[in-house]
Amino acid sequence: MTWKRILIQKMLKKKSSTGKQRKMPIDLTDLILQGAGIQKKRKRKGLDPVDESARRKRKQKTMEQKVKPVDQISHLPEHIIHHILSFMRSKKDAVRTSILSKRWGQIWASFSNLEFDQSKFQLQDKIRQLSNGELQENRKRKMFIEYVDNTLQSRIDQKINIQKFKLHLTSYNYEIPISLGRWIGMAADSNIQELDLHFPVKTKRNLPQNIFAVKTITALRVYGCKLGTCTDIKFSRLQKLCLGKLHFDEQMLQNLISSCPLMEDLRLIYCSGLKTFQVSGLSHLIRVDFHHCRGLKDVELQAPDLETFWYHGKKSMCCKINLATCNGLKCLTLEDPNMTDETFQKQISNFPVLNMLVLSKCDALKTITISSYRLTTLILRECKNLTEADIDTPNLLSFEYKGDKMPFTSLNPSSLIEAKLYFDLPQKSKAGFRYSDDDQLWFAKLKEFIGKFKHSKCLKFVVRSFENIIIHEDLREILIPPHYDLKLEVVKPSIELKDLLDKLLRSWHPKTLAIVSSPSSNLPKLVQEKITGRNKETGCCTYNVSHNKCWRHFLKAANTLNLDDSGRASQWVRWLKSSPLAVHKTTCYKLNWKSPEHEGGKDQQHGQKKCIIFVGPWGGNGGTIWDDGTYSGVRGITLNYGDCIDSIRVVYDKNGTPITADKHGGVGGSRAAEIKLQFPEEYLISVSGYYCSYGGSIVIRSLTFKSQRRTFGPFGVEVGTPFTLTTEGGQIVGFKGRSGWYLDSIGFHISRVQSTKLFGKVKKGFQRLAGTVSKSAASKDGEKNLF
Repeated sequence: MTWKRILIQKMLKKKSSTGKQRKMPIDLTDLILQGAGIQKKRKRKGLDPVDESARRKRKQKTMEQKVKPVDQISHLPEHIIHHILSFMRSKKDAVRTSILSKRWGQIWASFSNLEFDQSKFQLQDKIRQLSNGELQENRKRKMFIEYVDNTLQSRIDQKINIQKFKLHLTSYNYEIPISLGRWIGMAADSNIQELDLHFPVKTKRNLPQNIFAVKTITALRVYGCKLGTCTDIKFSRLQKLCLGKLHFDEQMLQNLISSCPLMEDLRLIYCSGLKTFQVSGLSHLIRVDFHHCRGLKDVELQAPDLETFWYHGKKSMCCKINLATCNGLKCLTLEDPNMTDETFQKQISNFPVLNMLVLSKCDALKTITISSYRLTTLILRECKNLTEADIDTPNLLSFEYKGDKMPFTSLNPSSLIEAKLYFDLPQKSKAGFRYSDDDQLWFAKLKEFIGKFKHSKCLKFVVRSFENIIIHEDLREILIPPHYDLKLEVVKPSIELKDLLDKLLRSWHPKTLAIVSSPSSNLPKLVQEKITGRNKETGCCTYNVSHNKCWRHFLKAANTLNLDDSGRASQWVRWLKSSPLAVHKTTCYKLNWKSPEHEGGKDQQHGQKKCIIFVGPWGGNGGTIWDDGTYSGVRGITLNYGDCIDSIRVVYDKNGTPITADKHGGVGGSRAAEIKLQFPEEYLISVSGYYCSYGGSIVIRSLTFKSQRRTFGPFGVEVGTPFTLTTEGGQIVGFKGRSGWYLDSIGFHISRVQSTKLFGKVKKGFQRLAGTVSKSAASKDGEKNLF
């Protein structure tokens, strides 16, 4: 405390040396406390009355300036709050609002969107018998029935109209059929508008007949039962009808549709019993979908206001489609392996205002012509035998192609603002950078086509191949690696650089990132600031979850590669060096990724810290959140799928014991797949797939799994937005996502490979695959450490 006494003496001398200052009694205790950083509360006794009055006025003025917090949302009308709650795809999120206040609790009790899922009432383990002889399964079923009864009765007692009623059943026996008829009657008494019923796949019973007497229904979705027969149908207000995995009589379906004069949206998914489908007289019909309807031979629609038509079929399903009178069609999606060139040309000529065309897996197509001034979106996906497409679409804005050929060379892309090209060349070309004369010609044609974009301004061109990315700022001079696995994307100018990098690095951790730009461009500088300044962006993640971070938290180091250096380099870097354009206009970074997040404990075998990260999810926001957690590894996976992934169940390993997780998703799916890994020698290292809208919501359409030995899949339909997760020196040890009727989204927990020997094998495999050099030779690549 000596320094404090000296400080006090100096302050006293300074005070006594000036006579202009007002003499005030000095409390040494106050000075000492203030010097120690402790503020002592001033006593009212001894305060100047003038200062006290001024202080009070300032305090009163400050209080008057303060605005009391007001809950504006709670004062909204109840029907508006109900409308807000209806946008919450997860029922749990809506339920949580009931604890905000008494007002919100009352609002939730009167919420008109009801969802019931029987699987939530089932046991997670095996069925066991109670002491009184009653099966646990029976008790859970009775609890579910009682819960639905009480909820519906409360709405009736409060005289609340039900907007939506969703019911997901996992069993349809015992008291369930009788209860279902009662529930539909109760919903009818509450003026139900939207009804969604999901039955188990093996249900062979008919739909309750009293459903056809509900006059207030505007939307009906039924999945997994028989339609039955009914002559008195009162669906005068029905606008949307979706039938999935139903067997029905053809005449019954015609009676049903003819009883719905306001029908706008009709979708038949995996239905059977229908051979001929004819519709006329529905003036409000704007959308019709057919997805793999077995036995369907003939479709004829007379709907001049029809805007959207989807047909998905298999090679064994030969169906004749007549849309000659649908002159107002705007969106056409065809997946028909049997459609010939002549049939397609005849169909396309009937749609003068078509603005979106999707051709997927139309294997019979060879040479087609597409000429339209209205077409803005064109997608050609996996049409194996399509060799030539004469495309004359001057107003085309978006183009997507996936396949192993290049049938679109006649396309003029000058007006495009977005293009995605995914190539998977024939097996003969899959030799890395070694390719034949035919392959050289193929790459020359590709480069010539990409060169047509040079007249477009502000577009960026992205090339992805395995673990490498090239971003071109100028499309007049481009670098395309002679590799079979190419994913090319022309990015529209509205996407900023930071958003583009976030998109590329979020789900794909490349080893090299090359920027091709002019010497005067500031693009390399912006990229360098984005990568090296990652630690400065403390608010980079909008969520505060330790195991779900963005790419910035995984990037360990970034080094610049000097392409003028003559030292040893990987195949990819040697290819970059071989291009005169690359040496003078390319800035190349070598990225080193890590797994910085740690979750609990140590590796029991080696005493190391167990590093686990979460990557994803990919997909939509529907359904409810689930998380299997983390384990030692994956032993097996069971999938149910059709046009999309209906459900998934994973068998994990926990210290040598198999653990079967819950089933996530619905009870549908026309096909099943079971994957068995030879764990621990074989483990899961990669998952890829597609997701897009299906039945009105975004779901996972396809999944492909890879171990370090084998590839499983694809399962489902490869349609929509692709995603890929590939681990390096690690394995997938857990799944997480969202699910409802289908698998809505999916993400993955990743851990290092626990075995040292296995880790070495995986590391060497990845080095051979990407052609990387060892760490000892890394300094010879002309690298410069940025941070």
